[in-house]
Amino acid sequence: MTEEQITFIREYNELLEVTVEALRYLGSDRTNDGSEMEERVYYDSLLAFLKIQQMNEALLDIFHDDTEKVQAIASFEVVVHELDKISTEPVHASNEIFQHHIIPAFEAWKIHLQSHLKTVIFH
Repeated sequence: MTEEQITFIREYNELLEVTVEALRYLGSDRTNDGSEMEERVYYDSLLAFLKIQQMNEALLDIFHDDTEKVQAIASFEVVVHELDKISTEPVHASNEIFQHHIIPAFEAWKIHLQSHLKTVIFH
């Protein structure tokens, strides 16, 4: 593995950590008043999901010959499925959707993926 790939994976891991913190904020008992900060965190989180999806494609190229890593990366689709619930539910239900669907799915996926990447992340 090249230094560039190692750096890429470490930056990817940092994105995962920042994203989980943003999701926890969105799932917290915030005011849901549509404040500028809430909107910013919400839209930044959506952008982070897009970035993760893009970076997943690059990871699939890096680990194309490692079936376990490929499966762990590809299982991000479970998170995407949970994220789709936001578009079908009323705005006032978003805290509950984050708390009970998106955050648990994302954290479980992140932990599973990190277990496969730990030798690179913590090397």
